[in-house]
Amino acid sequence: MEQPLISAKGILCELLLFPDRIGIVRKDSGTNILYRTLTFGKDICIKNISSILFKAADESNGYIQFEIFGSTPSSENTVMFNKSQQPHIEELRDKLQTMIPQKPAPQSNGNGLGDSEKPADCYAKGI
Repeated sequence: MEQPLISAKGILCELLLFPDRIGIVRKDSGTNILYRTLTFGKDICIKNISSILFKAADESNGYIQFEIFGSTPSSENTVMFNKSQQPHIEELRDKLQTMIPQKPAPQSNGNGLGDSEKPADCYAKGI
């Protein structure tokens, strides 16, 4: 079985960081019938992550959310954590941020327009 690079526990779940993906493993609390139906494991391919949202824990719990290219934010991609769990979540987040491929900035062709925007295209759009 493949060992994760880093793991971090959240509230009723665990995050597992592998070289190519992040796993979210939900835990069954055993007390909530509805939650039991939502227990699952999910893998998110690192190259599909567009951003990471992070809210630090204070008087309330914090969360980390992984946004995926071409999809709307989802609770499936969100992990809640408390103050005592936050240092491990931050360590995982920092390592993951170094692994997410950076999208290249649009190249300029010298006229202030990106390569995808040729002057004729802008004229046709009324720009």
